[in-house]
Amino acid sequence: MITVVLFTTTTLLAQKTVVSGVVSDKETKEKLPFVNVYFTNSTTGVMSDLYGAFTLETNDQSLTSVTIEYIGYNNEIVNITPGKKQTITVELASSAVQIEAVEVVASGKLKKDTAALRLYRNIIKNKPLNRPTNLDSYSYEEYTKTEFDLYNISEK
Repeated sequence: MITVVLFTTTTLLAQKTVVSGVVSDKETKEKLPFVNVYFTNSTTGVMSDLYGAFTLETNDQSLTSVTIEYIGYNNEIVNITPGKKQTITVELASSAVQIEAVEVVASGKLKKDTAALRLYRNIIKNKPLNRPTNLDSYSYEEYTKTEFDLYNISEK
């Protein structure tokens, strides 16, 4: 009986830290979905929903900050008060760097002389010699295919 009372009292005295909030872009104010939000130096964390909202809770009173991470944005660490319910609004700054210009330079060398490239070069080189007007005689075989399809034919 004393154990049950002691356990119940300990449970009631343990205060829960609850942090909820919304994560958005600092410039556009657009809500960011699927942002990683976790207590710093712990394994307790969640992801924000489609609208950037999250709720994170723990009984560990030693956790005093929350880290917010998102790809393409700078990480943000927000200090919190342990043992309280609190709401925070986080605006993440983009970590993207603007590129002034991109220069593409071609080397102009073929890495490997393949059989297909040699054949193509020979065809182009001998094209004037193989014209039918330059030959005394030539022959060829012609193939023609005719296809006839009938659909929705009436009885008449």
